[in-house]
Amino acid sequence: MIPPYRGRLKVSVEAKINPSEDPEKVRRAVESLFGREMAESCKLVGRTLICESDSYLCLKKLYEQIRNRRTMAVFRRLLRENRSEGETWIYLNRQAAYMGKAIACEEEQESPLGPIVVRFYVDDPDEFIEWITPYAQTRRR
Repeated sequence: MIPPYRGRLKVSVEAKINPSEDPEKVRRAVESLFGREMAESCKLVGRTLICESDSYLCLKKLYEQIRNRRTMAVFRRLLRENRSEGETWIYLNRQAAYMGKAIACEEEQESPLGPIVVRFYVDDPDEFIEWITPYAQTRRR
């Protein structure tokens, strides 16, 4: 079960659509990780699919997978490296997302079709990172 995130949160998911790709398959990849509500918010802007949510509940599957797959330390490090005032972000492998798996990429090139970029807009990025990847749990693994 995912505990509530009490701060301000906006989640933005973006994926560039390659000419040979079906935008619907990319939307399904988003739905596989972030749920139907997030997928229903998707808009195609040029060749980029953009989806947004203000609910921490769209992070349920990501939250659980970070813990179950023992990848918390990697997610924590990347979120900390990518943080700035009011936000942090991470790349996710697009093919894995289509299969419902959250696999972080350190660089864009690690996802052959291009990554899914997930941006978290929050008041306090460190507080958010602690919520989604608690340091105490990271150290126990």
